[in-house]
Amino acid sequence: METPKDSVVIWRHTFPVTCFLLLFIGAVYHVLFLRTFSHWWFEDDPVLFALVRKVANPLRLFFDRGVIQGFSSYLVPMQLFSMWIDNAIAYRSVRFAQIHHLVSPQVFVNTIILLGGGYWLGKTQPRSTRAVALVLSALILISGAGTTAQEWQWAMDRYRFEGIYYLAHQNQLIYSELPAFWYLRGLHDLYAVPISHHVDFTARKQPLPAELSTFKTIWRYQSGKFVEDRALFEELERNK
Repeated sequence: METPKDSVVIWRHTFPVTCFLLLFIGAVYHVLFLRTFSHWWFEDDPVLFALVRKVANPLRLFFDRGVIQGFSSYLVPMQLFSMWIDNAIAYRSVRFAQIHHLVSPQVFVNTIILLGGGYWLGKTQPRSTRAVALVLSALILISGAGTTAQEWQWAMDRYRFEGIYYLAHQNQLIYSELPAFWYLRGLHDLYAVPISHHVDFTARKQPLPAELSTFKTIWRYQSGKFVEDRALFEELERNK
């Protein structure tokens, strides 16, 4: 019969191996499937990093009601605290944020849940149930993995291209059709761009802001590059 002392000995021997296994699985998932380290800021990343940067004391993320309510629609305090650390140590460093995310508790928890579910099936369920669960899991993963990877890669490339173009061409008015329409606004705040020079698709029927009146045309993404679209600019000008 296993004693508490035996359990402690087993834990001491298995804990380092388990930690290494979790880190290895997380690294393989990020590097080979998500290809995390070949990407840039994505969707709401710049918005969140820019907002967290404004919080001087990280304890306010946990105890200041006003700060918590301001961020409640985005992330939980621990995730915001993780971003605050990224900002404090390596401001605007995409690579540091990616590595920190890889070794963060969130990734470990997700992996533990996955492995824990498998362990529970193996220890508590009959062989037939385990077989059905294995087949169903395999079918779901196989059917969705390819499509997910392609869509993920397309989205990451598109956001990266449009974001870098926006920062590099501050003399051009940019029309953005990205699903995360707040993306360029986040980059504007994160990189302290002097003038916000973009219009997103949600504002297509609205008058152009006064600060954009100096622009004479607009540029939009089309077939892998940005092209001038004077017809769209004239349409926007008529929204008065």
